[in-house]
Amino acid sequence: MAELTMPGPEMVASITVEGSYVARGSIANMRQLKAYLKKSLQNQMEGLGFSFLVIEK
Repeated sequence: MAELTMPGPEMVASITVEGSYVARGSIANMRQLKAYLKKSLQNQMEGLGFSFLVIEK
């Protein structure tokens, strides 16, 4: 049975303010996931807005 992906980040992105960071990453691509995590943490530390990161397997 195929796993269904929830539209969480897409729904959050549609209601966030400018400066927010929303992304979906996978442990299958660790280099990309590391960049997403770094950017979401940096966004929070700089006070630019809300960060929302979904990590999938």
